Amino acid sequence: MTVDLAPIATDHPLGERAVRAGPVRDVLVAAWSAMNRDWRAARGLQGKALRAARHLGSAERRFAGDLLTFVVRRRRTLDVLLSEAGLRTSATRAQRDLAMILAAGVMHGGGRPKDGPEVDWPELRDPRHALEGWARRVAPDDAELLGVRASLPDHLAVELAGRPDGAALAAALNERAPLNLRVNRTRMSRDEVLAKLVGSTATELAADGLVLPGRVDVYGLPPVRAGVLEVQDEGSQLVAELCAPEPGWRVLDLCAGALGKSLALASLMEDAGEITASDVRHEVVRKGLKRAAKCGFRSIRAGAPQGRYDLVLVDAPCSGTGALRRRPWGKWSVTASDVASFPAIQADLLRQALTHLKPGGRLVYATCSLLRSENEAVVSDLLRAAPGLRPVPVADLLGTERAERIGAERVLNLEPHRHGTDGFFAAAFTLES
Repeated sequence: MTVDLAPIATDHPLGERAVRAGPVRDVLVAAWSAMNRDWRAARGLQGKALRAARHLGSAERRFAGDLLTFVVRRRRTLDVLLSEAGLRTSATRAQRDLAMILAAGVMHGGGRPKDGPEVDWPELRDPRHALEGWARRVAPDDAELLGVRASLPDHLAVELAGRPDGAALAAALNERAPLNLRVNRTRMSRDEVLAKLVGSTATELAADGLVLPGRVDVYGLPPVRAGVLEVQDEGSQLVAELCAPEPGWRVLDLCAGALGKSLALASLMEDAGEITASDVRHEVVRKGLKRAAKCGFRSIRAGAPQGRYDLVLVDAPCSGTGALRRRPWGKWSVTASDVASFPAIQADLLRQALTHLKPGGRLVYATCSLLRSENEAVVSDLLRAAPGLRPVPVADLLGTERAERIGAERVLNLEPHRHGTDGFFAAAFTLES
């Protein structure tokens, strides 16, 4: 059976008209107000608001969801534009929330609202001009300028402003991420799936990845329901491939979460071996086990580590800065103090991992962070603390040709503006016998 995945348009003809309409506007403002008060719960609050808006049509709900995501991505930019457009600093929170939604409607839909607070709407329709005027008047430093233009919190803007390609990377974090899936090798080959999913294409870097066009009800696709395909970013797939597990190995996924990488490892191992998925978030792991059962995997079990393993994967908790295309609320929910706390957590997990790694075994450390403090700095500290650990070149695990295409030598450093993937860091090591 073939499934046609012809591209679906992503623009919204509703535009400003929908924002101006009372019911849609009220849902948007209420959702934004709730999200803006509690960024750590923003994703759930957005979903809850849209599910409750049963009085809206499907096109209106889709538009509302996309516009809310747009506002989350562009929050800091919109704040400056609203100030430039004349919104008084004395405005109430309710007035600012309404103005934010109306301003986003103008930028997203290209129209002109007929009501709202005191806002010079033509300035919002030409944001580049307005931002240039702000920059001339305020004369910000490079980090603040990047933070406003790319809508980043100060701590991340400072980090990216110090990089030669920081502006390009910051811009990429505001783009819509592609829809990637991974083929379960035990069920079907990638070529077979490509023949059945009309309109799908192979990923450029990941060996088992697919790219789906436009908007697709991915969880309604027969291959997904049958466990042939799993939704997984191409970068995440490459981290699993860097582990290069062999059939029959004992594997420990120390921060397994929903088992995304455990499932990828089981596929690479052809379900031959033993994978222990360990995580303090037991309910999340239980949900992952349901996915494993759907895929037909018998090699994955949940539980605490026991004994020593051929491979230990530490996909560590991190700032998530590499995944902001998919989780833009993370810009505002993860603070500078949060970021500062992660390296100690990551180092502790690596110490635990070493106690479970057999001599001659492989350790892989990974994050979805763009920050050196969570990546290269953690690896440097690890190598100083564990003299028996030796780095494994990326080419030894992914092959010379792919390593050269990625531009990876000692570590895997994936970035959305260079590779089209989420931002991922990964490094592999072997423990000397």
